[in-house]
Amino acid sequence: MRSLGWVYQPQAIDEFTNELARRSPSSYSFAAALPALSGYGRGKNVFQWRMAQQLFGNPMPPYSQQRGICVGCGTARAIQNSLWSQILKDNDLLLTGTPAFPFNFALEFIYGMSRAHPQLGNGALGASDGSTGAWAAQCVHDFGVPVRQKYSTVDLTLINERIACDVWGIPGGYRQIPKDIFENAFEHPVEACHRCLTGAEIRDAVAAGYGVALCLPKYATDRDARGMSRLNQIGGHCTAVDGCFVDDRGNECFTVPQSWGGLPRGPLGIFLKSGERVVMPVGTYGCYLQEVDSLLRQGEAWAFGEITGDRPNTVTPGEFL
Repeated sequence: MRSLGWVYQPQAIDEFTNELARRSPSSYSFAAALPALSGYGRGKNVFQWRMAQQLFGNPMPPYSQQRGICVGCGTARAIQNSLWSQILKDNDLLLTGTPAFPFNFALEFIYGMSRAHPQLGNGALGASDGSTGAWAAQCVHDFGVPVRQKYSTVDLTLINERIACDVWGIPGGYRQIPKDIFENAFEHPVEACHRCLTGAEIRDAVAAGYGVALCLPKYATDRDARGMSRLNQIGGHCTAVDGCFVDDRGNECFTVPQSWGGLPRGPLGIFLKSGERVVMPVGTYGCYLQEVDSLLRQGEAWAFGEITGDRPNTVTPGEFL
């Protein structure tokens, strides 16, 4: 099932971009915040899903959304990629071979908060499904993200789209989120959050180990014989970006994990300039940087850095409920 759910809100996107710049003048965009990484990904082949293989033996399975929660899926997956990068870079996060940080975060919180909290979507989208990437980015940056587990009155062991859409995501629904979930989220803030304004910034961020959430006004076709999809199906959709590479024809490309289970259809093999054939995980497709870059003019992309124990100065626990 191809469920979508990204809503283009240019004012909200610009407001959060400007708010980040107000907090730190160098943070207007990924390139402005991290000029040393400009061009870092050029010519590189980096596949973040291989980090999960290194840690767990297998890549993370794809989400399989049935409702318009793609903004939650794409943002959560991007943060997960950032976490794996952090774990592999810092041996202090490893306990007897097992990462000390959680492996999975609750997208229900990201989605519901992004839509309903007064500092975020504030119920502007009513009861219909969908959200905006900037609201989700601000949610995880300011409020953090909770671990997927069982809480006092809510079991988030498995994805619960009903809670995300019909309880927490409706106007005022954030008040139904239990206190212990807020407290857990508060322990996992996403410290670095930067808007990517171009496909090149996305490439550099991915190559440097940042997780990226990408929201575009068009979504992908089935894969062709080379594992590539074209972004020409009309409809707002949010995904993560978990790889960058140069194909055997010299094109700069991305790998993108979908949130539709085994879709899109088609061969999973992509062909690199190096001559290597790489098999992508189930539910992943290749796409062209140039096409993403063009669509970003009516889209948004957010790069997320390390998850830390430091709290930003914008909120306090008392503001949660």
